[in-house]
Amino acid sequence: MTFIRLVMMLLAAGSAAKVAGCSQATSPSLASPPTVGTNPASILVGSSPAAGSTISDDVEDLVLRFSPAARLDEVTVSGPQGKMPMMINSPGQLERYSLPIQLTGPGTYTVDWRATARGQEYRGTFEFKVAEGR
Repeated sequence: MTFIRLVMMLLAAGSAAKVAGCSQATSPSLASPPTVGTNPASILVGSSPAAGSTISDDVEDLVLRFSPAARLDEVTVSGPQGKMPMMINSPGQLERYSLPIQLTGPGTYTVDWRATARGQEYRGTFEFKVAEGR
């Protein structure tokens, strides 16, 4: 039997999504579990420094607040000094994380984070600036 005939038979049986690995399956048993990015709402509800802010002081702690509570899996801060991955040893799912960090130079900093809440993985990115001439 040729491959085309096999595909046509499966299409007729409504199983094409299973064979092709299509994520648009209509049957609940064939549907893929939710993946990163399928939920447009972020679970990060606040941070210090705040997203989009410009601050005039050195940063000694990065605070991330989640709702619902989440297990923080990964945080990387990028800035003028390069990339700074942070070690995360989460004791469980928390609403607030305070991470010690020393950002003393002016410039734009980008925070990339990954967390898990209720079995779903979430990712996000935000920036803040440390002003010159402090």
